[in-house]
Amino acid sequence: MKRIFTIPILFLLTITMYSQTPITIEADDLPIPTSTYNYDNLINIIAPPAISENGTWDYGNKFGNNLSSFDYFPELDTLFSNQGVDVYSTGFKSLTPNLGYNVYYEYDFSDDAVEDKMMFVAGQSYGLGAISGNTKDSLLISTQAWYWGNPRTLVKFPFTNKSSWSSVSYREMDFYLNVAAAGLNKAPGNHI
Repeated sequence: MKRIFTIPILFLLTITMYSQTPITIEADDLPIPTSTYNYDNLINIIAPPAISENGTWDYGNKFGNNLSSFDYFPELDTLFSNQGVDVYSTGFKSLTPNLGYNVYYEYDFSDDAVEDKMMFVAGQSYGLGAISGNTKDSLLISTQAWYWGNPRTLVKFPFTNKSSWSSVSYREMDFYLNVAAAGLNKAPGNHI
């Protein structure tokens, strides 16, 4: 009879122990993205959950008003893939509220972290007439690619409750300005 009660009690103790263990996210738990993923910003839409031990947070039926999507593409260019880059996504860097440039962010998914490892900027040019008043003024950007000596860490593995990480990175994009009123003709500049 003692044996019959011991087995269920051990089973219940095991379940209780595992239910108290914080969830740990490993690299294998985060697949490398290869298509479009939708994101929804719930900030300011609902109240944050109350801080509690073993609390249940269910956002399954919550929807924000800032739905956006991000496209991730497998990296096939050996300039990047030879540096460990797995995927890239497109983005836009603002210089002013009305002016910016297109970039490609290059991401490495490893057993240790997800890192923003490189950046690519295709050649592009933009008219500055709306800013300067002269339709011949322009911003010229040549094709550029960088490998960051210190990649920006986006996610550090493993992580669990109260995990944190940080990174310091430096980004620089070269450009040329043509602004006749200021006497600038292919004047070099950079966005840091």
